Amino acid sequence: MSFTLDNKIMGKSIKKDMMKQKVSRVETITVPFSLGEIKENIIISTKSSEDYRKENLPKQELLYKAHGLDRTAGLQKINETFLDLFGRKYNEESGMMSEHFIMFASLAAKQFNPKKILEIGTYKGFSSLVLATLFPDSKVFTIDLKSDDDKFKESYNRRKPEERKEFLKVRNKYLKSKPNIEFIEESSLLLTIRKEFKDQFDLIWIDGAHGYPIVCADIINSVSLANSNTIIMCDDVFKNIEESDAMYDSIASFETIEELIRSGIISCGYFLKRLGISKTVNDQYIGYISLNTNKIPSQINLVQN
Repeated sequence: MSFTLDNKIMGKSIKKDMMKQKVSRVETITVPFSLGEIKENIIISTKSSEDYRKENLPKQELLYKAHGLDRTAGLQKINETFLDLFGRKYNEESGMMSEHFIMFASLAAKQFNPKKILEIGTYKGFSSLVLATLFPDSKVFTIDLKSDDDKFKESYNRRKPEERKEFLKVRNKYLKSKPNIEFIEESSLLLTIRKEFKDQFDLIWIDGAHGYPIVCADIINSVSLANSNTIIMCDDVFKNIEESDAMYDSIASFETIEELIRSGIISCGYFLKRLGISKTVNDQYIGYISLNTNKIPSQINLVQN
């Protein structure tokens, strides 16, 4: 089965799309204030996204290598997968495309064979489809809010019934396209009490709400649901941000991950989410997390006084 892929289906938010515009020329503009009023530096870049991509690629490739991954092999595999599914290659400037797809494919290329995969935050089911294709012998569990939940309606332009209906139509098409996808329609917070999932997942992809308190709970729950060899990946990790919100852009993921690192529970590498963006405006990462099982006691003895 092949799918028609367009930016309208792929795009998650206008804010993210704006970040991917190329900077390739200089224009003279009028500003409504005196330059003497400006107290900080103004950075004007004349580089294109391709210039930044070439600049960022060597460090990103070294980061892949440090985690036992081969970015070149991953890029080749994701291109083959996208051509088969959508008739075109991976392009980070298209909609919600980012390095996480190459990271998934890099794991597949090194014969990483997860039995069970958990995706927190289904959105339209696109990542679910890609994961199910890259890992055909795995069961992909993807979890998202019920479609009548107010938080579901209020995010990603789903308030109007007709918009929500079209959204669900696309999602259902993706989710039903592979037999190894299982959709769980409930809040990810319920993973806290899902005892049957403990230690069950070999790969976990966190891409739900990105702010407090949800993403903090999602990350901690993922650690609880992981086994000693599980890879946990967390999308949209901002190390610095002017203003955080509960749904889209927040420092919550970074603060939670750093606290778990400080406690000795996990290790984490931060991969650039996209390469074709200046570091001055690109402080957005994908967390690549593994458990420090040798530092976590297997049991705790409770001593009664």
